[in-house]
Amino acid sequence: MPTLVTATRFNNLRGRIASILGASQLSTPQFGYGQTLTTPSNVVGNYTSNPTTVNLVENEQYRDLYIDMVRARIHQIGSAAFTQQPFPVGSYNTNGASTDKILDSYITGLESLMTTIESNKFSIFESTQASLEPLRNAAGFAVVGTRNEFGNGPWNRTLSFIFTVNFTSEQARRQFFNAGGQVRISSAHSGTQPNSKTQQWAALLSNVGSISFAANSTYSTTSYGTGSAIGNYGLTGSYQLLYRGFASVYTGNAFEVYALQTSGTQIQFRVYLADNQSENVDEGVFGNVTVSANLIRPEGTATINGTSYTTVTIATAPIGTVVTNLIQI
Repeated sequence: MPTLVTATRFNNLRGRIASILGASQLSTPQFGYGQTLTTPSNVVGNYTSNPTTVNLVENEQYRDLYIDMVRARIHQIGSAAFTQQPFPVGSYNTNGASTDKILDSYITGLESLMTTIESNKFSIFESTQASLEPLRNAAGFAVVGTRNEFGNGPWNRTLSFIFTVNFTSEQARRQFFNAGGQVRISSAHSGTQPNSKTQQWAALLSNVGSISFAANSTYSTTSYGTGSAIGNYGLTGSYQLLYRGFASVYTGNAFEVYALQTSGTQIQFRVYLADNQSENVDEGVFGNVTVSANLIRPEGTATINGTSYTTVTIATAPIGTVVTNLIQI
């Protein structure tokens, strides 16, 4: 006798994909991408003891369940890395044929796929499932800190840039990071390099690359320097050091990123260009310096059985504000 596939197994799978793809809840904050599900609501009844149509789990319901799983998995790893399976076909209710039953092996495969999706819930395939865009203020201008040599002259000691990232709600903040969203901080030096200290700062800012602040970690995209296991869910009401990268020769000089949570909807970042190298003659740093705040915003589609579906989309990006420009302190 074939293994019976109960409504309980279908409902369990639906609940698991809903926790990943659906709305984030306060009770499970690190779950939920905030998307609308294709999968229907839970099914009820037992066709074995009560053989009526309403007590069947139809192939269309499994099709919709699989679509949601594919949406989540392609969001995580991209279309090329995922092999889609054919949809279940036939209707036992109409045809009464064993070939039109959903097999236990099919459900077991879905359960295995669901476990993989859960294990990789914070992953995002950036090249096709996200957009890299500037963090913008309410007026639509990019959030950038600048210090120009022409207007300010050379600098030493420390430059500080402080900005905030503001979400429409605590749930929106959770869903942004749960879906793989990131705040990225990049820096650059341009202009004159008349001394070795300036050359070292230019090299350091190039080596650092972009600093990615994610759900549970902060790291350099170039693997330079030292990141941390602090991300969105590790913030407190006080500044914590998230990342530090030192210069190679002027080893006292460092690029540092700190952050704190000012409220459930706002994160504040502080970026230090700390010129701490001890010297007999403290040379100035020349040229122009910029520090830019950007977003990795989840946004993607996938073709499933010939039809295009949205995978995950965070439609409303958070808004940024500059607290202090790149000033010497």
